Amino acid sequence: MNAQVESPAPKAAPASGSRRIGITIAAIVGGVIVVNLLAQGLDRAVGGDRPGGATGSSYATAPRGEAAYASLLSHYGHRVEQRRGPIDAGALPDHATVFVLEPTALTADDASALLQFVDAGGRLVVGGRSPFYLHNLRDRPPTWQLPGDSSWTATDPSIGAIRDIEGEGIGSWSSVGSGSTLAGVDHFALLTRDRVGPGEILFLADTSPLQNAYLATDDQPSPGVDELQ
Repeated sequence: MNAQVESPAPKAAPASGSRRIGITIAAIVGGVIVVNLLAQGLDRAVGGDRPGGATGSSYATAPRGEAAYASLLSHYGHRVEQRRGPIDAGALPDHATVFVLEPTALTADDASALLQFVDAGGRLVVGGRSPFYLHNLRDRPPTWQLPGDSSWTATDPSIGAIRDIEGEGIGSWSSVGSGSTLAGVDHFALLTRDRVGPGEILFLADTSPLQNAYLATDDQPSPGVDELQ
């Protein structure tokens, strides 16, 4: 199933508070595709007045869901598509950004399709706890470890003028493999980048900075969104 949301592109106001969530926002250009590799019956909200949905799902309104992040991107003029099921590289537009967050399954065919997409110039953002799929994506991927940090202040200028990325603090990269560090330091990183041909893979050790609970912790709805334009 597919759901596509489009909205006009209002100009973002400058953020005056600390920037907490600009990890990949600053790098996004064009379309955004969020792949929900979750059981179909789990990744929708449970309905009623209670938030629900599975961790990492762009449909989920629960604290660990990412519905708010998908809505945020759409609000700032980025076309967002939400997809389920097997990944078809031929159906992924060139130069789009694909998010695969907290997948419960990622087959060898899925990984091959994602690599084909990146090798054609796309950007893949992938990550979550206990990432079992890393070696399907890179020969020398980053190494995941349980300890993390709730505040990341060492960031590369390429991801924007971000002072602080805050999250749950569960998970980090103990080595960057063949990539480079974008947030954190080489032996304790939140975000790394691997170049693959003209494209890139961003490995996110802890997806909580993009989750509903942490998008709502600041005084403003989304510090750092002025980097979208």
